[in-house]
Amino acid sequence: EDGAEAQLRTSEDGAKAQLRTSEDGAKAQLRTSEDGAEAQLRTSEDGAKAQLRASEDGAEAQLRTSEDWAEAQLRTKEILTAQGIQGEQIQQVIDAGIMSNYPDGLFHPERGMVRAELAAILVKNFDLGLREGNGEEIILRDVPRNHWAYEEIQIVVRTGIMTVDDRGRFLPDLPVTRAAGWAAFAQAYGVLPFGEGEVARLLSPYGDRGQIPAWGREAIATMVFEELINVNGSRLYPDRPITRGEMVYTLSQYLAKQQNPGTIPSIPLDP
Repeated sequence: EDGAEAQLRTSEDGAKAQLRTSEDGAKAQLRTSEDGAEAQLRTSEDGAKAQLRASEDGAEAQLRTSEDWAEAQLRTKEILTAQGIQGEQIQQVIDAGIMSNYPDGLFHPERGMVRAELAAILVKNFDLGLREGNGEEIILRDVPRNHWAYEEIQIVVRTGIMTVDDRGRFLPDLPVTRAAGWAAFAQAYGVLPFGEGEVARLLSPYGDRGQIPAWGREAIATMVFEELINVNGSRLYPDRPITRGEMVYTLSQYLAKQQNPGTIPSIPLDP
């Protein structure tokens, strides 16, 4: 009897132990499930918040970009107005393939130009490649063959439209002054055969005419006579950097003359 009673107690204890183990396991699984559900909920909430923040950040960035673009366009319009240039003139020059916008999609008429850019513009506008003489390569110390404007620079030097210094350098990154830009344009256009008296008369309205280099006087007189430059007031400011907007005006005037040759005035002669 004692053995049977002991076995019974052992069996009951084992059953109770298994029951407790089962209950503990069920509770542990329930807690794990609840913890997992809570973790998933937190993850979902965190993800939703992150997406919302990203959406808000993206919307704010787009708004800033839109505002910056609108502000840039407004600045461009103000600059064009100050320079006496119309937006249509810029588009005309772009459509002609002579100049282009910057990678940001804006033209930036207020920016200056360097000699390499001027060379490229002149070659495109006047088809200078058709005027080349012997076409032999000219060795330029500062313009390697992999330079982006190598061919254009070779052409303007070979045709005599632009020159090199006494050390054989073209100086492609040198900023272009108004006097140098106008003179180079006139060389490509064709400097008119004015006498010194006519040159003096054409330049006489400008109080700073004495600042024009001797090498540029006849060329700039040609630009004035042909109405290819936009000068407000009584000063030419020949030493100032020429801007992209000012070059647009000159190109637009030139293109208009090509479309309507009747606007080209006759050449005055010295008495």
